[in-house]
Amino acid sequence: YVNLKSPGRFNIRRIPTVTFTANRGVVGNGTTGWLDPGFNPLTEGNIVYSLDSAHGGVWVRDNVALTAGEMGHGGSANVTRILSRTTGGAIQGIVNAAAGMNPAAADGSGHIVANRSAAAATQLYRNAASIATGTNASVALPTSIRFMQFNGGSFSVKTLEFGHAGASLTSALVTSLYNALDTFRTAVGGA
Repeated sequence: YVNLKSPGRFNIRRIPTVTFTANRGVVGNGTTGWLDPGFNPLTEGNIVYSLDSAHGGVWVRDNVALTAGEMGHGGSANVTRILSRTTGGAIQGIVNAAAGMNPAAADGSGHIVANRSAAAATQLYRNAASIATGTNASVALPTSIRFMQFNGGSFSVKTLEFGHAGASLTSALVTSLYNALDTFRTAVGGA
């Protein structure tokens, strides 16, 4: 659980009951397990995650419809979160807003990126392809970023292979990141 950009800083720790399988990812138990990078955008994010320039992303192995998200924040409002496939058959992406993008999706597996590029401009990608754009205004930064959990009590049981957050990404950067992660997955036999 190492921060690839800055090893030793914001390394992820397991809280408490997630199962790690080499070259496959982490599976939550649906009730208590989540991943904590110790990252608070309010105090740490000035350069890498700000109100009007931010993204979150996950690579989810499973195509399972759930109400629990794969990425979110630890507060009580829906400020930032990703649900790779909801029970309503949509992929949901919210970045620093009260509401977000919810395009219909028969498959929620793969690399999902929710991006905010301006005060009223958001984008949602699946496997580097744009699947939605939005104009929801930015309202607040989350108090933390978490994987396999959001809103302090919704825990995922899906397999999370990668999780990331940072400044806004262009569509070209989303594609480059997808290709790099996919190449790595293939190299270690996880694809």
